Amino acid sequence: MAEKSEIVNGDKAAVIGATEENKEVDEMPPTYDEAKGLTTGEAVVKITSNETKIDIGKEKEADPGFQGLTKDELMKYANDPFWVKLRWFLFILFWVIWVAMLAASVVIIIYAPKCPSPEPKQWWQKSPVYKVDVGAFKDSDGDTIGDLAGVKSELDYLVETGVGTVYISSFFASPNAATSGFDVLDYRQVDSTFGSLEDWKALVMSLKERDQKVVIDFIPNHTSDQHEWFEKSVAMEEAFADYYIWNEGGGAGSPPNDWTAGDGGSAWSWNADRGAWYLHQFGANQPDLNLENTQVVEELEKVLQFWISTGVNGFVINDVTVMVDGPVDGTNDKSVERQVEVLKRFRAIVDAETEDSGVPCVLYAEAAGLPADEVSALYGDDISGSNVGSLVHLPLSSTLLAPGQEITAQSLKESFDDYILGLPVNAWPSFSLSSTQFDPKLVDSLTMFKMLLPGTSLSFAGEELGLESIDWDAVTAQKEGSMSHLKLFSTLANKLRHQEAILFGMLDRNSTFVTSETVFGLTRVKKGNPGYLLTINFGTEEKTVDVSGVEFIPPSIRVMSRSITAGDIPGVETVDAGVEETKRFDSNSVVIKPMEGKIFTFVPNFDG
Repeated sequence: MAEKSEIVNGDKAAVIGATEENKEVDEMPPTYDEAKGLTTGEAVVKITSNETKIDIGKEKEADPGFQGLTKDELMKYANDPFWVKLRWFLFILFWVIWVAMLAASVVIIIYAPKCPSPEPKQWWQKSPVYKVDVGAFKDSDGDTIGDLAGVKSELDYLVETGVGTVYISSFFASPNAATSGFDVLDYRQVDSTFGSLEDWKALVMSLKERDQKVVIDFIPNHTSDQHEWFEKSVAMEEAFADYYIWNEGGGAGSPPNDWTAGDGGSAWSWNADRGAWYLHQFGANQPDLNLENTQVVEELEKVLQFWISTGVNGFVINDVTVMVDGPVDGTNDKSVERQVEVLKRFRAIVDAETEDSGVPCVLYAEAAGLPADEVSALYGDDISGSNVGSLVHLPLSSTLLAPGQEITAQSLKESFDDYILGLPVNAWPSFSLSSTQFDPKLVDSLTMFKMLLPGTSLSFAGEELGLESIDWDAVTAQKEGSMSHLKLFSTLANKLRHQEAILFGMLDRNSTFVTSETVFGLTRVKKGNPGYLLTINFGTEEKTVDVSGVEFIPPSIRVMSRSITAGDIPGVETVDAGVEETKRFDSNSVVIKPMEGKIFTFVPNFDG
């Protein structure tokens, strides 16, 4: 019993210890797992202001809200015919609207009015045309007469100078090749004075290697009296009897009429072998061809085709207004109207070459001395958007300034404005005035003037040096000088002529102005491009001029180029390295020296 009692007592002590332990545990805060039940609704204690209630049980769960459609419910709607049709309708409607918007965009792009981009200028419109008298240019064989090989030897010089088109004067076989060469003996042969046909082909190949174009004289009005055609015509050979203009008149002592030649004498000469008079407007040794004879015109067309086949890019038609003569019982005034049909046939030849090669072959017309209305008529009735005439591409006119005339700021403005406004609408002008035919102090200024104009500039060999003919010693000296006529010409031809503002810029009466009585001004501007201002002081005193009020001119302008003041070496300015030249001017205070020309660049102000 005692043993049992001890066990009981032991057990009692163990129970008491366990009870105390449980009591201690119960008084400790619940662990996370134990507390979880209290926060999930297993027992809820509600405390009010009056009493405490213990609600054993789970609190009502919160409403979770809309939980979305089940898969089965979604499939029910997905397969419902109404919703299927609606989806297809919306899908088709989207693509119909998208295609309609695309089509509308295409229509707008194609048919909506556009700001037309100017057609690019062609080779004959951009670079200066440089005329070379072969016999006076460069001698390659020591006979003191220039030749084709001499021209070829200096092509790199022409490239450096900025010459893109070389216009070579007549080199056809002629009894007087060294002096004139316009009395043609053979249209398809090079005169031996200048070389051979092989020399010509070598020259053309070298030009093409340098991407230069070549233009030659074309003389359809007359031949030499030693030409085979004339000799056969005198002999009354059937095919050639009507190749020239013959008239028996009143016999050996009585010409058909009183027409006069260019030298002031009679335009008729008696040929005893044929017993008739023949017409010649440029001397008895140059009988006029009969261009109303279709066989003659066909022969001349073959001449054009022959030289095109050798690589020629264009022709300058000489004596264009007298090719077809008036009736014997009338007057023989110069007239473009009489030449239209012949010119159309010549034009068709060069146009065919343009179409075949893709490179424009060009027909110029020598228009020196022609009145403005006759120059305009040479363009034809239809001038294209790229400023190309329909009769000849471009007349080479010299009517802007008469050689040797005294130029003032006002006279230059009036002559230029009248010339430009007198041209047909859309016509591309030419400017063949020579800067060396006026006051020598104006050489650079007139070169600047020509280079800034929207037209083809014709210069003569030597003009780039300020001389009337080429001088190779002068070339060497001016190349070595830091400032010279040659370097200015090269800068303008290489850098300025191809600028958008020059080729496409606006030009009207407001583009020119006169200020301070003696200063002429010209502006060239095109949106999105640098602007250019030319000022020439024709006076004998320095002028400080205000050009800030001129349209498009901003408050500040910068000198690009200026004319030189020749020093001890002709055509070369002696530069003082210690003197810094002013390059930037306020536009309300621009200094121009006497007889000085300056070109300024600026950012045009189109908001003023």
